[in-house]
Amino acid sequence: MLGNSCEQLSQGKTATQSSTGWGGVAMRAVDGRADGNWNKRSCTHTKKSTSAGPWWSVDLGSVHWILYVRVQNRVDCCRGRLTGWEVHLSNTPVTDAKSANAGTLCSKRQKFLALDKSGAALVSCVRNGNGKIVPARHVTITMPGQATLMTLCEVQVFGNPKRTLRGPNQQSAKTTTRTASASLSRGTRPTATGTTMANARAAAGTPRLT
Repeated sequence: MLGNSCEQLSQGKTATQSSTGWGGVAMRAVDGRADGNWNKRSCTHTKKSTSAGPWWSVDLGSVHWILYVRVQNRVDCCRGRLTGWEVHLSNTPVTDAKSANAGTLCSKRQKFLALDKSGAALVSCVRNGNGKIVPARHVTITMPGQATLMTLCEVQVFGNPKRTLRGPNQQSAKTTTRTASASLSRGTRPTATGTTMANARAAAGTPRLT
């Protein structure tokens, strides 16, 4: 049984994006600092994209069961830039807009809602609430069809190594996801490096699980 185990999978992993502007390299979104202030040099920044839309992607290094993704927006200005964004899961490298928008959708065209000063949102990657978890190596944030730029101040991917589950529809997966949702709704979150659900309130506030 999986129980409450859950790992932060993305920190320090290799990240890429559609382009880089103003020094906002892709690796800033996995540096472990969920600081939404651009001047703290922890936010990414693409150049203005073509109509295909900007994208950002992280390679987790191996295939994992992906439970949910936490996205930290910029908060010192420009919050409205991150709209109409999607989270995609795949097992193939992302090299352009076409591959960025391929794979399995975690959330389709979700309007970005910052519920508090942290400017964060949490997206469930469990399909249709039925406990089915998608295995993936690459997690990608896209803004398809938008000729704009993208800024991300942290992307945290939570899940488990693929070997820890017997299959994507096991009852243990359902239990873990329900526990994660309940913990977050109570104002708790997973630790960044631990393997269990923490009972301490997130320093930057708790986003809604969607």
